[in-house]
Amino acid sequence: MRASTPSTDREPDDGPGGRSPAPESLPGVLTVGRVPGVPVGLHWSVLVVVAGLSWLLAVGVLPAAAPGSTPVTIWLAAGGAGVLFVATIAAHELAHVIVAHRFGVDVRRVVLWAIGGVSEMAREPRGPRALAVVALAGPLVSAVLGGGFLALAALGHAEGWPAILPAVLGWLGSANVLLAVFNLLPAAPLDGGRVLQGLLWGLTGDRERARRASAAAGRVLGLLLVLLGAMLLWRGEWSGLWVAGIGWFISGTAATEQAGGRVVAALAGRTAADVAHPPDFVAQAGWTVQTLAAELRARPCRDAALLVVGLDGDPIGLVTIRDLTRVGADRRATTRVREAGRPLPPQRVVAPDTPLERLVRPGPVPGTDLLGVVVDHGRVTGLVTTTSVARLVELEALGAQDRS
Repeated sequence: MRASTPSTDREPDDGPGGRSPAPESLPGVLTVGRVPGVPVGLHWSVLVVVAGLSWLLAVGVLPAAAPGSTPVTIWLAAGGAGVLFVATIAAHELAHVIVAHRFGVDVRRVVLWAIGGVSEMAREPRGPRALAVVALAGPLVSAVLGGGFLALAALGHAEGWPAILPAVLGWLGSANVLLAVFNLLPAAPLDGGRVLQGLLWGLTGDRERARRASAAAGRVLGLLLVLLGAMLLWRGEWSGLWVAGIGWFISGTAATEQAGGRVVAALAGRTAADVAHPPDFVAQAGWTVQTLAAELRARPCRDAALLVVGLDGDPIGLVTIRDLTRVGADRRATTRVREAGRPLPPQRVVAPDTPLERLVRPGPVPGTDLLGVVVDHGRVTGLVTTTSVARLVELEALGAQDRS
C-alpha cells in the first residue's frame, strides 16, 4: 500500500540556487540512499514487516508449495522473499518519483515503512491529467512486476526448477498484483484516490471538491476494512489485525486530507508576513541559563519556543522552558543558552513573502510550536507559529460562514 503526501499547488520550496532544501530528518527513519537524487529512507517498522512475512512464508506458504525442501532452504527463501517484496514497494515508489519529475514536481523523499511506501512531494501536480498519471505509475509498475514474477514462476514449473524457486516467484507475483489492485481502489490516500481526484477535478474544474470526494471515499473504505478486520479476528484469523490496521490508517489519513484541504484553501495566497508576530522575547546565545531564567521571571512571554540569536542578531536556535529545566541547578550559572537549546533548521528561516503553505507542510519544529522565523533585510521581524496559523484558518472559516 502506498500513500503520497503532496503539499499544495504552490511552487516548490526553493532554497539557494533554486533547489529544494533538504528535508528534515524523521524519527525512526534511516536514509539508505538516493534514487534518483531523492533520499530513500527505511523506517524501523520495515524490519518488522520483513520478519513477519518471512515467518508466514516459512511456516505456512512455502512448506506446502515446495514439499521436500529443507528447513534451512525454506527459511532462506522466506527471508529473501520478504526483502524482495520491500524492494518491489521501492520500485513502486520510484515510478511515482520518475513520472513526477517528468511533470516538473520535486519529490523530497521516499520512506518505506510498515504499511507501504510514502512519496513526499513538494507540491501536487498542477493539472488533473498530471495528478492521475503520476498516481497510476506506481500500480502500473507493481502490475508489471507481478506479471513478470508469475511468468517466471510458470517457466520454473515447466523447466523443472527446484520447487522453492517457483513458489517464491509465484508468491511475489501474486503479492504485487494484489498490491496494484488494492492501490487502485478509488479512495484517498491510495493511488486510486489520486486518480479519482484527477478525474473529478477534470470533470468539474474544482480541485477542492474533487479532493473532498476522494477523502470521503477513503474514510468509507477505511471503515469497511476495520469492520472486515474485526470480523476476521472474531473468526480467529489473526490476519484481521493487519487488515484493521490498514483500514485505520486509510481512514485517519483520509480524515487528515479532508482537514488539510480546508487549510490549503484558507492559506491560498497567504504569505509568512500575513500571520507572523514579533517575538515577545529574544535570547542571546551567550547568556547563561541562569541569566535567561531571571529575564523570563522579570518579563514573561507568550512564545512557547524562544528564539536564540547570535552576536550579529542572526537566528541560530530555539530554546523552551523544558530545555532550561533539564539543566541541573548546579550547572545553570555556567551553561550557555545555545548549549541548552536546539539548532534552528536553516529552512525555517524565511523571507516575508514566503508562501505560508511552505511552512505549514512540514509541521512545527519538533518539541515546539514554531513553523518559521521571518527575516527581512537581515533583521528578525516575526515568528510564524501553529497558533497564529490556526487563528487565520478559524477566521477564514468564520468569513466563509458569513458569506454563506
